[in-house]
Amino acid sequence: MTTVIKQRKGSAWLYVMWSLLFFSLLCISCNGGGTAADLDRLASEVQAMRRCQRKADNLNFYLHKYNAEKLLGKFDGKGSSLPEKEQHSLLLARGRYSIIYSDYLLQTGNKTEAIKVIDDLSHDRLLNLNADTLLWLNYLSHQGQVHYYPYNLTKHRADIEKGYDCLMQCYIFASRNKIDTYKAVSMQLLSQYLLNDSIFQIASQSDPASIRYINEDSVADTLLAGNLAERALNIFLNQKDYFHTASAWKSLANCYFNIGDAEQSIACLDNALANPAIDSMPDLKAGISEQMSMSYAALDDKHMSDYYRNQYLDLQDSTRQDRQLEARVISLERITHRVWTLVAIASAVFLLLCLLTITLVRLRHRKERKGGNSDELETLDEEIAALRLRHADAVRSLVEQRARVTIIKGMLSLIERMKLAVHRHDYAYVHDVAADIERQNDMLTGWIKMSKGNIKPRIEEFPIADVLSIVGQSASPLAAQGITLTVNPSDAIVKADKILTLFIINTLVDNARKAIPNGGGKITVNTGITSDNPAHTPALRVEVTDTGRGMTEEQVHNSFSLAPEAEPQSGGFGLQNCRGIIESYRKLSSIFSVCHIEALSELGKGTTVRFTLPAIIKAIILIITMNIMPCHLTGVQAETAAGHQPPTVTMQVDDATASEIERLADSLYNCNIQGRYETASQYADTCLMLTHGDTDLPPGLQSTCLSIYNETAVTALALHQWQRYKYFNHLYGRLYKQSTRDDTLLRYCQDMERGRHLANLSMLIVLLLTASLLPLLWFVYFRPLLRMRRHGRRARRLRQEQLLRLQREHSALHVRNNILSNQLSSIKHETMYYPPRIKQLLASPTDNGVQIQDTVNYYSVLCSSLSSHAIQDEAAQALFPVSPVELTEGIRVTANPHLARYLMHLLRKHNSGTAPLAAVTAGETRQPTGRAESTTLAKQDGYVTISFTMPQSSITPANVATIFTSDTPHTDYLIMRQIVRETADATHRYASGIMAHFVAGTPRIIVTLPDGNSSQFTVHSS
Repeated sequence: MTTVIKQRKGSAWLYVMWSLLFFSLLCISCNGGGTAADLDRLASEVQAMRRCQRKADNLNFYLHKYNAEKLLGKFDGKGSSLPEKEQHSLLLARGRYSIIYSDYLLQTGNKTEAIKVIDDLSHDRLLNLNADTLLWLNYLSHQGQVHYYPYNLTKHRADIEKGYDCLMQCYIFASRNKIDTYKAVSMQLLSQYLLNDSIFQIASQSDPASIRYINEDSVADTLLAGNLAERALNIFLNQKDYFHTASAWKSLANCYFNIGDAEQSIACLDNALANPAIDSMPDLKAGISEQMSMSYAALDDKHMSDYYRNQYLDLQDSTRQDRQLEARVISLERITHRVWTLVAIASAVFLLLCLLTITLVRLRHRKERKGGNSDELETLDEEIAALRLRHADAVRSLVEQRARVTIIKGMLSLIERMKLAVHRHDYAYVHDVAADIERQNDMLTGWIKMSKGNIKPRIEEFPIADVLSIVGQSASPLAAQGITLTVNPSDAIVKADKILTLFIINTLVDNARKAIPNGGGKITVNTGITSDNPAHTPALRVEVTDTGRGMTEEQVHNSFSLAPEAEPQSGGFGLQNCRGIIESYRKLSSIFSVCHIEALSELGKGTTVRFTLPAIIKAIILIITMNIMPCHLTGVQAETAAGHQPPTVTMQVDDATASEIERLADSLYNCNIQGRYETASQYADTCLMLTHGDTDLPPGLQSTCLSIYNETAVTALALHQWQRYKYFNHLYGRLYKQSTRDDTLLRYCQDMERGRHLANLSMLIVLLLTASLLPLLWFVYFRPLLRMRRHGRRARRLRQEQLLRLQREHSALHVRNNILSNQLSSIKHETMYYPPRIKQLLASPTDNGVQIQDTVNYYSVLCSSLSSHAIQDEAAQALFPVSPVELTEGIRVTANPHLARYLMHLLRKHNSGTAPLAAVTAGETRQPTGRAESTTLAKQDGYVTISFTMPQSSITPANVATIFTSDTPHTDYLIMRQIVRETADATHRYASGIMAHFVAGTPRIIVTLPDGNSSQFTVHSS
């Protein structure tokens, strides 16, 4: 009875203790008054806002802003009661908070709100901005930044004059107090003001003395802006201020561009892009890319101009506010789901734990009788054993693939020799090398089996021009047959497998060649962007057209049939693979739903085979994005040559006019794609005339207007109409940021904070209820089973870790094998045609040296391109892990266990299934076939040399010297050689080797490997 009373008292005290802990945590979570620690946190949050603003990290910016506002709320009405030092810290934090938030709004295209925030700061009676010099200078410089209006100067003259006056005050004050940072900031912003001729005239008329004051070097008026930018740059360089240094380089580049020196402008922009912190400032980098596009356009470098224009558009897209909308929605849904789940769990967890306690007590007795987890351990052991077998097969497959790559490397070397021999006109040697390569191709043909349609593409984004340039190099060999090959260029970027794309086009060209009768013909390869597919997404269509004999309707129907008897134009196997590649694309993702292949032909009139792949078009991506996100556009007008703007006319657009605008916008885009910029300019003027008042346009048409501004800017860039380009690019950037503004960010931060509080409270309740039963569970269940479970847990954990490690290794090997298999299959099928073709040209009685040289050169380029990925992947792969292993009875070596067993398997296989007699040789003299001298195999420290007697093998005196070369009668010998090479690479013991010779008429294989008993060498590679 006394024991029961004591247990009840203990339980009561336990619940009292947890109740006190619960209420203590609730009190801690309540908000209190502001402290010095809160001021430090406030300064940290404001600084984090600045970092996120420069990185265009919108979501985290608002999270830090929300935290800063909460901390500022703690000091409402209490600032005067703080000590003087803390009052000053609060003043700095509040001022910097408003300036950074205003700067963020200006960066995201909300200039009106930015001005309101900075004006509210200046009208706050509780703040004295003059009390801190740096804060005052920061405020003045920001005033100059937000009141800069490069367009519609008549309307904004008062704002421009106000901004200019603030910058002059900042410059004078900073100069007198020797504060170089803000002196440089004011000079850089003044340079931006004075670079605009109209603003320069306003400043000269309203305050001519200020122009003379800032012109310390007495330069000409036209060079004053550049002088200010250069002086600011020198200051930032001395201070190693990465952000302002990059910005100053951009300002100086703009000044050079304004005076017509585009090359110097590019040099300045290159310096800005070389800034080590430029990648962490995407908004600034976007401005630099846009200026770089203008500079290259001024030099008529269309390729580089388009490159930087696309980079600018990509950065604009990556920094928009609504970029993380879906992630935030999912996050909120998860938090909400988590809160309700925890609340439901909290209501039931106590009863469940009580029932669980009773159940666990019963289970404990049952497990004690059964004796642990033997069934589970047995299952894990079976899984490990099965996985080891699969892993061993994967290792064998990988070493076979690497042996094939070694053959490919040898073929590349032979091709280079062939090229040199062609240049020397040593055609006899060329014939011998071609025959050698053809023999190695035959060996690969028997070794590599390419399954029809069983292809795993290696997806990447690449210019289609890279593939077309390789296809075009076969024009000369075809011309010798009287066939004209025309490959029209394209600057499109596709998303596909580069090697497989080359395979498809080469296959179609080769089929077209076979379909053209003797006497000449023409093959044309055309490409073009199309959206003629169910998804209406951009795709690249590739067409191969020939003037051959054509096909009947039945042959066209069976062109891509997988039936072996359906082989029109002698190209059935190639077309089957083409279809298999396209089908494998379609199975990867919905992105590849545009992939399609078809044949169009008429008997006697030639054939056209075409296929489509996903295309990456920057402008189209932006238009699609705008159609997805709702847009709100303000009224904009086209700027005339005189710099004036037509009045805004609000107009309602009917369906017919809207359709006409969309049609004209499509025409404008197509003209830009085709390079017809004069016509594009006319379409742009017509579109702008129809969309004067776009504020009342429907959302779908508003996105079209945004596309019009972008395409108009592209047209003006190509025509060197700089003012027009700047104006419409300004409109595009401002409207794009406004249209992608996310007004739910702040509310999201608040909802997330509330969700966190609810989730934490619910979790606390669940933990308290759970913890209240922990002592009971400990005494009635866990403690009695602790010792028994400890052993079982350790054994299970070790097996699980072993299983997971084997699974990771096996998965990695599986991926490597598939990649190498696909690459080797492509190499074999794409290059096997050329050695016999070269031999055929050499046997021709006519003088066709040029054709031979062209064919060899194209063969070299094609083979190098196709094998580059395979060689790079093979070189980058990790080494096989090695450890001491017993190769055969009594002989230990250091090698990979799987490869060691595979080596012995191959030796038994080539000795009629019988294990060869093995012996360690300390030194042995032999007489090689065809040589007069003898060779001694001397034992070296750290190595073991093993002699395998192979009486039943295929080694003969005739082939003993070449048994482990490309002239081998069986590829298994090349695998043995590769196993020894892999062991040497993994152990860094490069004296390892393998060879064959005869002793007393009996063939032997001599293998030298690292000694497994040597104390000098222990390694576990990974």
